[in-house]
Amino acid sequence: MADENTGKIYIIVTDKLPSGETPTPEGIKNPAEKKDPDSLFAHWAKNQILGLIKQTAVQQINYSLNNIGNFTGNYELQTQVGNARKALNILRSIGSSTIAGAQVGSAAGPWGAAIGAAIGLLTSGVSASVSLLQEHNSLMIQNRKTNNEIAILRERSGLNQYTDGSRGTLY
Repeated sequence: MADENTGKIYIIVTDKLPSGETPTPEGIKNPAEKKDPDSLFAHWAKNQILGLIKQTAVQQINYSLNNIGNFTGNYELQTQVGNARKALNILRSIGSSTIAGAQVGSAAGPWGAAIGAAIGLLTSGVSASVSLLQEHNSLMIQNRKTNNEIAILRERSGLNQYTDGSRGTLY
């Protein structure tokens, strides 16, 4: 709320101003409501700069997390970080679907909100489960292909898989 005498802007944290007045919604002013072009440009420039800083920070964090194995030489850590990020994205998706379901259902009251949240949780949970199962199946197929290729190469080269890998037979 802006004080007309001093021009200071107060952020309302309690129900009373320092002067003892009770704040009203009419007294709260948005700095962008001033039709002064300089203040509008400054407001726009500030928002642009903050957006660029946030975007750069997020890109740097993503780059660091995606390449943590290259930085540390620990590629198992990179796999674990990737799995953790994937799990967090799935949880975020389930949470947002649950909240969206509750918001839609809230039009029918508190029971509607509970039912909407349950439906959002159920549908997003099933969707996440199906996508994880499909990913697991594709990895298992890839592993089987790799194992078959190794077995064929061993057979062609005459390597014995039941011994130490040397050529030839046991007798």
